[in-house]
Amino acid sequence: MAHDVRIPQEEDREQIARLLSTSLNSPLERSLARAPGLPLKDFRCAYEGDRVVAAAAEFHFLQWFGGRALPMSGIFAVATLPERRRSGLMSAALRRILEDARGRGDPISSLYPAVLRPYRRLGYELAGTFTQHQLPIDAIPSFAGEDLPDVELADLEHDLDEIEQCYRSWVGARNGAIEPTGRRWWTDRVFNRPFDDTFRVVVARGDARVEGFAAFVRETAEGRLDVSFGLDCNVLVATTDRALRAMLAYFRGHHGLGRWVRWVGPPNDPISLLVDEQHVEQHYRFTWMTRLLDVQAAFERRGYPAEDGACTIAVEDPLFPENGGPWRIEAASGKVAVTRVGGAPRPVSIGTLSALFTGYLRPADAVRLGLLDADDPAVDVLSRLLAGPDPWCPFFF
Repeated sequence: MAHDVRIPQEEDREQIARLLSTSLNSPLERSLARAPGLPLKDFRCAYEGDRVVAAAAEFHFLQWFGGRALPMSGIFAVATLPERRRSGLMSAALRRILEDARGRGDPISSLYPAVLRPYRRLGYELAGTFTQHQLPIDAIPSFAGEDLPDVELADLEHDLDEIEQCYRSWVGARNGAIEPTGRRWWTDRVFNRPFDDTFRVVVARGDARVEGFAAFVRETAEGRLDVSFGLDCNVLVATTDRALRAMLAYFRGHHGLGRWVRWVGPPNDPISLLVDEQHVEQHYRFTWMTRLLDVQAAFERRGYPAEDGACTIAVEDPLFPENGGPWRIEAASGKVAVTRVGGAPRPVSIGTLSALFTGYLRPADAVRLGLLDADDPAVDVLSRLLAGPDPWCPFFF
């Protein structure tokens, strides 16, 4: 059946909500309740006649690499009616988003995949982690006698500006972390839990400003009493050591009925260094994917250590052949210039290059997997340029 891909209209909101509920197994009542707030301009839907049969949407983020932020298209709400799967309609909707994102100047796109194969066909590759850590509340140090800032319930009407400033000062040192480009991410996603009465947002104030914040819900947990609970944070941020200790001390105040606290952090979370024994455990780990939309722009806008070197790479990118190169990458004191050159080095797939770009795939491991040649000068140059902490993201989108 013939189809076309386009931006949906107001009258399509209910159709999209029902599609998302059916495809993503979300409660229909909740999907319909959220339908009025769907950002339709950021959706691309595949239609058969007037019927929405597949969809994909994007958030607009900045994503930080090497201390610099790049505009990023964050893909979400990828859905297809079960009877139309394997028809290519989802891929068609997503390709339209990627084409539009590249056209407006976004050099990268990232997403959380339910399955890998369809996204790999579109050039994505595994590129970073979302890791939840769990710590028994009774194992949190007391920090008794320390001069710590107060932790109190946030007044979002007045505190949101400072919360955003706190996050902005924190995020730049994290490799792979995302930063929202608009307030709706905070008001509609992070600090909006209308279906959970236990949801709370707290802030740690120091020197008359917010130095840390957390948002969490209570979840039923095993304990000697059937009212035992755990604290599940959808965000935990602290810009100072005093704020971090204050937040941990606040969570410790829930001991007794409170069994544990969970938060998202880097794969090797340094909070472990504040705990007396090896009580911090990984509760959940999920890997996200990234795709370079514009190879030249992505490499020139990323941050780097102060290294010098040069190499040439060629790229296989069926979706965007203009990414093919070959490209000459020249680094001088941490500044990188990328220019198109002649020659025909062994090409690397756009997915492999994307995984290298974030730092998730190390060049030496790419050699071990047969993705790069051991004698390729790019192995040494990229190893030095792309060195840094493992990429991770504090939000699941």
